[in-house]
This record gives sequence, C-alpha cells and structure tokens, in this order.
Amino acid sequence: MARLSRSVGLPPPLPDVLGLALRWRQPAGAPPDGGPAAAELLLASAGQGLLGRHLPRPAFRWSPGFYGSLLPYAAGDRRVFLGAVARRPCVVRADGLSLARALGEGPVPLDLVVATEFGAWERFGELLLTGPARGDDGAPMRFDPVRHPIPGLPPAGTLQQIRGPAYAAAHRAAGPRDRVAF
Repeated sequence: MARLSRSVGLPPPLPDVLGLALRWRQPAGAPPDGGPAAAELLLASAGQGLLGRHLPRPAFRWSPGFYGSLLPYAAGDRRVFLGAVARRPCVVRADGLSLARALGEGPVPLDLVVATEFGAWERFGELLLTGPARGDDGAPMRFDPVRHPIPGLPPAGTLQQIRGPAYAAAHRAAGPRDRVAF
C-alpha cells in the first residue's frame, strides 16, 4: 500500500513537503523473530545531494520528483539512506484529482534508490503506483515505521530515537490534509 500526502497541509497550488508512505507484507514465514508482519517506510520530498538528502524540500508536484528517508538506516556497519525517484514523464501536480487522473492513464513508476552517507544514489528496484486512488479522509491510513520496521535495516542515529514519540503525537493531532491512498 502507498499513501501520498501534503505533509504540512498547505492547499494547492502552494508548495508543500510531500510524503510517500509505503507498507508491504513480509514474505511467508517472516518475521522469524516475532516482529511485525508488515514493514513501513516513510519518505519525504527532499534534495538528492549530500546535504539535501537530510532536508525536506517543498514541492509542487508528485511526479517527477525525489523522495528520501531524511534519516539513515544501519546496513551492517554502514549507514544508508533510502529514496524513490518518481519518473513519470508528464507532470503530476500535488493534489488528489491530478493524481487520480494520472493513475487513470496508467501506473506512476518510481525507481527505488539507496545511497551511503557520502555516496551516490543507486537504483535497486521499482515501485509502480496503480489505481484506483482513493481519498484518505473517511478511513485514514496511519503509518508508523517505528512499530513496523524494515527487517534487517534498523534505524540509525540519535534523531531516529525520537521518532516513536513524534509519530504517536502526530497521529493524535492529525487534521485534514490532502492524502491519497491506493
């Protein structure tokens, strides 16, 4: 499942920090340690450079665009950042109606990418967003990567330690925003 959202809640056509939340089921037999049956990843519109990958970046469109984890994950003895590059050739404005129209024309492809702290982004997979898109107002989808971590890829760094309380507070204070789930 995926959800695209305008994080701050500014109305279109104003730019906003755009979010891409992903949830996927773990393979049969997982998790071996009794962990969650699903994993979640939250990405935000960000820069791609060494400094920009740490900072949210307001954007006007879902695609084309770059979404990054902003905070690192531990991959063995290295820290890595995860990201997604929305590469649809036509512009998809950051509003639910524009996204629904684009999905009606076909999938919105994204390249999944990874980079070390000081390395270049490398493609490791593809994500296809397909419709139908639905509004998130009636039954909001909540994502919490702290409660549903990616197995074998634990959050790394001091800032990652405050994520749990921050997500719990955000879920309590969630108000109406332009969110689209599919």
